[in-house]
Formats: sequence, structure tokens, C-alpha cells
Amino acid sequence: MYQCRVVDNHEHGKVTRTRSIAIKVPSTAPSLTEVNKTATTITVSWTALDSSDANGYVVNVTSDTDTVQTVQVEGSSNNTITLNGLNIETTYSITVRAYQQLLGPASSAISVFTHICQQEGIYLMHDGNCYTNGSYFWDSSVNTVTKPISCVLPGTSLTTGQWVRVADPDDPVDCNSNSASDPFRCTSITSPAANVSIYLAQGLPTAQEGWYKCCLPTDCSDPNTNIIFANIFRFAEIESFTVADLPSDMTVYPQKYKLNCTKIGHWVYGISMNTGSTALASYANCDDQSSTCPGTVLVSSTYTLRYTVTITWDGMTVSSGSISQSTTGDQMYQCAVQVAGQPTRTRDVIVKVPTTAPSSLTEVNKTTTTITVGWTALYSSDADGYVVNVTSDTGTVQTVQVEGSSNNTITLNGLSIETTYSITVRAYQQLLGPASSTISVHTSGIATAPFNVLVTLLMYF
Repeated sequence: MYQCRVVDNHEHGKVTRTRSIAIKVPSTAPSLTEVNKTATTITVSWTALDSSDANGYVVNVTSDTDTVQTVQVEGSSNNTITLNGLNIETTYSITVRAYQQLLGPASSAISVFTHICQQEGIYLMHDGNCYTNGSYFWDSSVNTVTKPISCVLPGTSLTTGQWVRVADPDDPVDCNSNSASDPFRCTSITSPAANVSIYLAQGLPTAQEGWYKCCLPTDCSDPNTNIIFANIFRFAEIESFTVADLPSDMTVYPQKYKLNCTKIGHWVYGISMNTGSTALASYANCDDQSSTCPGTVLVSSTYTLRYTVTITWDGMTVSSGSISQSTTGDQMYQCAVQVAGQPTRTRDVIVKVPTTAPSSLTEVNKTTTTITVGWTALYSSDADGYVVNVTSDTGTVQTVQVEGSSNNTITLNGLSIETTYSITVRAYQQLLGPASSTISVHTSGIATAPFNVLVTLLMYF
């Protein structure tokens, strides 16, 4: 606030003239947060101020060396910006100010570290790609110094980080041995992100394949170190075996879902997916260089392919195409990959299905158009909820999903007067279990006046 004052001293006395002016400046700062980041961008957001308190914002970005960029964002409601052209693996300090005619106070600074991989914390890199905990690496793809497996921890300096074979935790990888028992060589980077990389200087012996863990920025004996796991294998492996597209609507029957088995490594192999002794899919003599089997290519350089089987469950059998297998309870599947002359790789997956049906399904109450039923609830370990099915002599009337293992009562609405209904209940987990015994319930009719009341009314008229 400013004021101009003029004082006039003349023969009739002193006169003071004043005029005031205000320059609008925000009195408070927005609250700033990180939304997203990549290797070279950071997206931030802040709490927008009312239009009476701000005309826009200015975002300031600094590194430890200097101001990197200052960006003006017009409009009080515009409260997000992506900052481009940043450097990889660099820590930036960011603030935001609101402005009207002048800039207001700065927000608290937030610190954001850019890195190649978007996941926070320790991660793996190979051949320019990011990998998460538990990733698989074919020995043939990590056999040069230019294609190592890099273990990285952003924002830290390397002290005594190391790789250790999980099966032999007391014998860390010796980066300088270059022997059959220690076939790896290492490179390291101290800062701005701790990095220990390993690659094969020779072939990987059978005894040395399997799970390895990387510890950063200190060695694995430090209980506060950061740990990530990688599987380094010979020939071929099963990278993952998962269940996909499980039904969320349990009222649709029969139920369908998919099994996905992802193979990585050697290009000549056989692969199968089985339930018990029944093969749901089996492919022999696959040659990925000639595309002889129907896998979907995910990564061509490592011959990573996904094989998919669609499963149909009708409550008694699982089937895929013309192949079917009777089963009760949990459904167990196995994927197997075989390279000639090498051990068979297998992975298992289980689809949870209730073994038993809810018991004691009973009628609790009924009206002309509703029926209330209850049943004995199963333990939470045996059910995620229930499906109640209602049929009449003409067909299915309604199927209702009841979520929660402890919810064991439901009122069925919209029924017809004086109609007989058959009702069953099933528990479900990932799929529906067996049906309970059927109960038959007849809805009530419309209440009528007693005979003597009708006679009295007729006599009155």
C-alpha cells in the first residue's frame, strides 16, 4: 500500500491532500508436490489459490550449480506443469510462487531426483532397459562389458556395494577372479547414483546359475542396505506364469480366464501347460528363429515369448478347447519349458476356488414379492463372498453377488406373487465353488378380508 500526500500552506490555513494506491501481492504460498518424473522431465502440482488471490504462478528449478529454469504459468486455476529438458540422475530443488501484480512468497522447496528408471529406490538396468526386483537374465545376453546387469541406487554414493549368489551368501561375487567358481567381472560408479554392474567374462557354469542379490550402497552384511534380486540362467527359463482376466462379476456363468506363461532364453525348446496329468496346451520342437510355435514375441533379442491358454470353468470341469479335466477346490496349473539335454524348468500357479458349498441355506422371511434367505458363512480363508441364484419353472430369475465372507443374508426383491422359486448359494474366491442344496420357497398371496367381514359389508349396502 502506498500513499501520496501534498500539504498546502496558504493564508487561510494548512490543507493536506492524499491519494492511495495498492499493488496486489499474494500473501500466501501454494503447497507443492511431485506428480511424476522420467529421466529428463519432472511434473509438479500445487494447491491452486482463489482467483482473487492469484493471477498465476512462477515455478523455479535449481540444481546444486545454478538456476536451471524459471517458468511462468498464467491463470489461478492452472496448477500443474511438466518441466522438460532436465538431466539424467540429477537432484533438483523446486519452488512455486503465486503472483498478482508482483510475486508472492515462495513455497517450501521440494527435492526431486531424475533417473533413467521411473520406479523409486534400487533398480536393475540391462541394455538400456529398466528391470524390477526378481527379473530374469539369459547368460548369453550379459556376456560382454557393454551389456552388463547394472544395479543402481539413485541419490546415493557407493561405499561397499556388492553382488552375492543367494545359494552361497557367505561367498560374494569376486569381481577379479575370472574363474569357473567366480565367472563374473564388475564395474562400478560411485556417484551421483551408486552403481555396481556385473557381466560374464566366460561361460556360466551350471553350479553358478540361479538367484543373485545386489546390495547398495553398502555390502549385504549391513542390515540397512538396499537389496534387489536377479536370476541369471543358462539356456531357458520361465520368466513368469500368471493368471489373467479373472472374472470380477461372479454372476456370469460359465467363467473364463487366461493362463500366461512367459519363456525367456534359448530359441529351440518345448513348452506345455498342464493341470494334473492333463496337458491343456503342448508345443514341441519350437524354434523362435522360424516362429514355429504360437507364442507372442515380447522381446526379440532374448527370445522372450508369452504363451496363453484360455480356460473355461463350469463348476465341475476346467476346459481349453476340446480338452477338459474334472476338478474340485483350488485349480492347480504348471508350465514347463524343456531344452534338449537340460533340466526342465517349471512354474506353478493356483486359482483359488472354494472346496465346499455354504450349508444350511434357509428361508428367513417372505412377502408377496420378496424372499429373505440366510446360510452358514464360511471362514474368510475359504470365501470372499457368495452368489445366490434364483430360478422358477420358466428359467433363471436373478443371480445376485454378495461381497464379504461374513455377509450371509440377502433379501431377493422383484419376485412374483404366489410363485415357487428354487434358490441355491455358492461361495466364491477367484472363481465360484459348488452350489448348496436347493431350497424351494413359495411367495405369499395378497391378503383377503375374512368371510364374515365381507358378509357384513354386503348386508350394509
